[in-house]
Amino acid sequence: MKTLFILSIFISVATLVSAQQQDPKFGTIKVRKYGEQKFFLEIDQVPRYVDGPNALLDDIQRGIVYPESAISQNLDGTVMVAVIIDKFGNVINTSIHSSPHKSLNTAALAAAKLLKKFEPHLEKGQVVPAKFILPVRFILPL
Repeated sequence: MKTLFILSIFISVATLVSAQQQDPKFGTIKVRKYGEQKFFLEIDQVPRYVDGPNALLDDIQRGIVYPESAISQNLDGTVMVAVIIDKFGNVINTSIHSSPHKSLNTAALAAAKLLKKFEPHLEKGQVVPAKFILPVRFILPL
């Protein structure tokens, strides 16, 4: 299997419909739950990879293998992986937010699950769990 060459990856804050929670100190905050843990959708500080953005690109590139079935069908595109980071900076859940082809999903999810720690997210000055969207672009090898 050939290793995926990633042209570009960027991180953006997820824009999802959410429940609102009233916080006595900060007012209304948009939150969701994953199991028993709440995570925040509107955060003051976007998740940052502890080792920096270049290491994030490198770790995704090392962790992903372009599926042979996708190569044989000439499939490419960007899989948007939803990643939940806990308040300690660990990846606790991944799911497909959107994808051009189902055959790319498994490889994108596997790479996201291998990521190391992120810096804590801040909401109103406090460390909180959060969700963001990680675009993983698949480009057919030449």
